[in-house]
Amino acid sequence: MIQVQVCCGLNCASHGGQELLALLEECYPPASGVRIEPVTCLQCCEDGLQSPVIRIDGKTHRKVSAEALQETLEQLLME
Repeated sequence: MIQVQVCCGLNCASHGGQELLALLEECYPPASGVRIEPVTCLQCCEDGLQSPVIRIDGKTHRKVSAEALQETLEQLLME
């Protein structure tokens, strides 16, 4: 099971975090092997320029695009 935490704090939400969360929920239902967890803050965007931030299996990813997120998850699911 892949654990994905999506920051939905104010800064990340205003820079696409909510859209990433919606995409994940649409593309990866519970039976997909991806566990999605919205979180208030991942404490990673001190300067506000690193958002949106997600954490996949404990590894933090900054300035994440929808395309990069899907590519990363698809690679992990194939392993």
